[in-house]
Amino acid sequence: LTLPNMSFVSPTPANTTIGTNFIYVNATADSNSGNAIDQCALEWNGVNESMTKNGAGNSVFCSVNKTSLSAGSYTFRVFANDTVNTTNSTTRTVSIDLSGPTVSFVTPTPANNTYNVNYVYVNVTATDGASIISNCTLEWNGVNETMQMNSSVNGFSRFCFVNKTSLADGNYSYRVFSNDTFNNS
Repeated sequence: LTLPNMSFVSPTPANTTIGTNFIYVNATADSNSGNAIDQCALEWNGVNESMTKNGAGNSVFCSVNKTSLSAGSYTFRVFANDTVNTTNSTTRTVSIDLSGPTVSFVTPTPANNTYNVNYVYVNVTATDGASIISNCTLEWNGVNETMQMNSSVNGFSRFCFVNKTSLADGNYSYRVFSNDTFNNS
């Protein structure tokens, strides 16, 4: 008894986290027994679905595009069986991250108030539960600038900071944005 060989191929994502709301599942099925691949099926989070089979004979591609997905974890398995009903499968788990990091001002960032100093030290913590923080941007009076980031053990939480010095008397407004590796902000 020889099982069909199964493997995921591009553009199927690896067992990882992605930043899109779709997963294109593409797999190859090859029969070494000389029996043609008869059909492919997708098990998506425990529910069986049909797939498009491209090709005929001993080697085929099977594909389906899962769209409009919400953030979360998805486990899927592709099955292939040949004309003598020998079946094999391959499995993946992919997480989807569609939300940006949370940004919190931390000490010594001043609260909204009046201060008698010529500097403002802006310090934030940017945290993302699913993806690595890639940058922090300070919007200072409508102009964006990159903030410095500390190193992080896992990249999911980072301190970002900038010291605005030699400020003249006046009113200053600022906001901080952060993006993860999928450009979610």
